Amino acid sequence: GVSRLRGRRTVDAVPADGSVLLDAMAVLQSTVVIPKTYGELADNILARILAIARKFKASRVDFVADRYRSSV
Repeated sequence: GVSRLRGRRTVDAVPADGSVLLDAMAVLQSTVVIPKTYGELADNILARILAIARKFKASRVDFVADRYRSSV
């Protein structure tokens, strides 16, 4: 269900067929140990994405990357 916490809505139950939206840059920047190869990095990120999906029992995962013209 949905409840209120200081004017914000919070969710205390995630549907089993829910989805997860992940910000690619946030996932990359939260990487603590940087692997030696891109292949190892890809394996690491995929493992983290799948762990999050399992944690929330998500049937769909969107891993979204974007760039902002002002930062390029």
